[in-house]
Amino acid sequence: MAKGRVRVVTADSTVLVTDSLAYNNRKQVVRTNAPVLIQTPEGTVSGQGLISDPGLMKIEVLSAVKGTSQSLLLP
Repeated sequence: MAKGRVRVVTADSTVLVTDSLAYNNRKQVVRTNAPVLIQTPEGTVSGQGLISDPGLMKIEVLSAVKGTSQSLLLP
């Protein structure tokens, strides 16, 4: 369990910022109910709560999801 201003940076430059984070080693799951901000080179997502794998490759934001993307191409 990590509390305070928690900042996680992965090898592919994904950044997760939140107030608290719990890691279950047996299940290989990262979880929080706190507000989250996720920044990647492609964009930013924020919301309330998160469930993810340890590498932040498969992320589920639980509610109030908002985001922007630099990789969307519109005609």
